Amino acid sequence: MAESPHELAISHAASRTTREEPIMTFDRQDDLARYVRGSLTRHIQCAETPIAAIDPVRRRQPRADGGWSIDQTLAHLARMDEAYMGTIRRACKDGWGSTGGIADRGDSSGSSDEGRDAPSFAWKPTIAGRVLRWGITGSLPIKTPATFLPERLETTGDVLHAFQSSHRDLLDLMERLKNRRWTGILFSSPATPLLRLNAGDVFLMLAEHGDHHLEHLHE
Repeated sequence: MAESPHELAISHAASRTTREEPIMTFDRQDDLARYVRGSLTRHIQCAETPIAAIDPVRRRQPRADGGWSIDQTLAHLARMDEAYMGTIRRACKDGWGSTGGIADRGDSSGSSDEGRDAPSFAWKPTIAGRVLRWGITGSLPIKTPATFLPERLETTGDVLHAFQSSHRDLLDLMERLKNRRWTGILFSSPATPLLRLNAGDVFLMLAEHGDHHLEHLHE
């Protein structure tokens, strides 16, 4: 069956996030931030135009193969954003971190230093961050934690707006933390305390997690 114009639009927008080259690596925080901002901005644009043009009834229908509907997918992405942002904010409020972290600057609010250029900190993923990334890119499939399954999420409200808002909040959080060393902001995953992550792990994971789902929305 041929794709509708709206589905083709989603396919075109999502293809811009497809990783056609080998998985990218980063050793500088500013390079990582630039990559993540680009991905999140594309996700918002995809939601603003092609996805918003789809009839809401159509967005709530499961895929032909029984997979998640468009609204379920967006609710899942928004829930992931919110859960991990909450964890990062709590870590900053509690002052967790090593040298160059939130506590070392005497600022537990996580607010940005407006007008300053972001320092060029080194960045390195944690072991848990690498595992999460392998799961998202398909190298090491990981089951979706029960708390993030669409069946447990509210999808009757304005899911599209919630998704866009969560992504904009994520961009805002990154901006507020741009002068902080992300490797110094450490915390356990909201999905399991066994995974110890840093802020950069999470920003990258959420960007590529969104890439993965938006690539498959039109299937």
